[in-house]
Amino acid sequence: MTPSPATTEIGNRVRWVIILALLYCACLVTLGPTVQFSQWYIGPDNNQAAAEAEAWLDGRLTLPGRGGDTALYNGQVYNIFPPLLTVICFVYYGATSWLNDGMPLVFFTPLYVLIVAAPIPLLAYYAFRRSGADTHWAAVLAFYAIAGTCLWPVAGMLGGNAAMVGDNRAAWIYSIQHILAQTGLAIILIDLLGRRRMWLAGLGLLIATWSRQTCFLYCLPILWIAWNQPQRRRALILAAIPVAITIALPGGLNWAKFGNPLETGYRHIFDVDNPNRRIVLGADGDVHLFGLGHVPGHAKEMFLVPPQVFTTHQGLRITGWGPRTALWYGSPLFLFTLIDARRWWRDSVRRVLMLATIPVIFVGLMWHGPIEGSSGYYRYTLDYSLIWMAAITPWTTGPTRRWIVLACLAWSVFYFYSISGNP
Repeated sequence: MTPSPATTEIGNRVRWVIILALLYCACLVTLGPTVQFSQWYIGPDNNQAAAEAEAWLDGRLTLPGRGGDTALYNGQVYNIFPPLLTVICFVYYGATSWLNDGMPLVFFTPLYVLIVAAPIPLLAYYAFRRSGADTHWAAVLAFYAIAGTCLWPVAGMLGGNAAMVGDNRAAWIYSIQHILAQTGLAIILIDLLGRRRMWLAGLGLLIATWSRQTCFLYCLPILWIAWNQPQRRRALILAAIPVAITIALPGGLNWAKFGNPLETGYRHIFDVDNPNRRIVLGADGDVHLFGLGHVPGHAKEMFLVPPQVFTTHQGLRITGWGPRTALWYGSPLFLFTLIDARRWWRDSVRRVLMLATIPVIFVGLMWHGPIEGSSGYYRYTLDYSLIWMAAITPWTTGPTRRWIVLACLAWSVFYFYSISGNP
């Protein structure tokens, strides 16, 4: 007897729920002991964005004091990071203050984890479904994107590893930025590889850019794809509106703080009393945050430098020779972006997405160094790793390739588990 369409639909939904539940369980079981979500804590005392949210509630932009990377400009202290986390904290603190005046401005940990980290498995799963993976394989690739990349140790900086590097890392804003950006990048992929509503890709761009500024370069494939839609004018309008909003809020904040919409204030971290000022000082005595001279060294670290493998009384251990290690060693799956280059090049959407990662990578390579928080990995690879995985997804599903991908996954999980104790 052939089941009715309604019965088949119910069965598919039940299977989908079970697969997602297993994906979340796998992430919790694998990452939980080192990431320790229950220890995630954020408040104005340990995070610049949370302190700025408190300042917004008081009707000001200035912070009460310097903590972490903050800008000292005209005798005032400002947050210099993109605004997404500030907006999230501002909404939460405003709501809790309205409901219970006098309540401490501390994010309720389960809700904090739910907003920052919980969307990633679901959205990554949908991104790989749109990329061409079947129901089960999309869950495998989503697990790889979380446990088989440096997203694992980066998230660990907020929980288990925080105690190893000082309490100031318990809400290390750089880690939170990378994690939030994954949500935005996944939404971009879901839309551009799916129905191409364009406004949804624009929303993903906003989330990613308000977390990591370099992700704004993904507006290029969004606008290019909108230009090539059958209803070009409508698609461009739907894409341009969120792109404009993405620019407007950070630009307005920059203008209000520093008098220039293009001035993020990062250079003002390095005032004369900052011991790291020498890192960014040029021959002219001025602060230079970007430079072509940084490219060779950073490129070597991102793509060539091997990890250090050694044994202790606890067994095999892996770490970096220096602060960074090339992405191929921890995530060998990315080698397929080179092996399958001709294949993804023939797909116009995948091609333009992959091409957009080139300026994203290059801007990161031009950034001054050293790159903190990257022992055994290079955290800037998170700005494009999800794009690369989506680009090669259709060619990971063959009988031979599946076993190769599973072997890569096993190695990657072992690798990032091994370095998870290294801040």
